[in-house]
Amino acid sequence: MKLREIQRRVALEMHVNVNMIRCRRVKKMVKDNLAGNFVQEFAMSWDYADELRLKNPRSTIKMEVNRVTPESPPHFKRVSYWLLL
Repeated sequence: MKLREIQRRVALEMHVNVNMIRCRRVKKMVKDNLAGNFVQEFAMSWDYADELRLKNPRSTIKMEVNRVTPESPPHFKRVSYWLLL
């Protein structure tokens, strides 16, 4: 969403005039918050896979990630589950 659109919607829906700097700050805060959620969810997927391995030892769980370089953080690609109950 563009900054002008944020400014317009705030004026229409909340009846408040905000400047572009404030809109930029809020947009950055929302983006950072969303990025943080992805990091937390990615970390939770490893915990979930570990819990499945613990509860179903015969099952196979594969988590695939991409790394640009060996030092770079992992980027989630896919997860595969073969559950044997």
